[in-house]
Amino acid sequence: MQLPNTSKGVLIALAALAVVIIWLYATTLLTVALGAVVVAAIAFTIYVVGVRFVRFVRDKPILGGGS
Repeated sequence: MQLPNTSKGVLIALAALAVVIIWLYATTLLTVALGAVVVAAIAFTIYVVGVRFVRFVRDKPILGGGS
């Protein structure tokens, strides 16, 4: 690969490098954002199931007795 030696070639090379760097940042941020959404969804599901389980255990009559 020959290095560009004109100002236009240098600008094109810098622009291509900038596009690659921005693309890498964008995909990394997208991955982080999607991961955060997945973790939040899992945590919310665990919370909802936990709350329902606690309510179920708390309201369950002991040994079939009343109240």
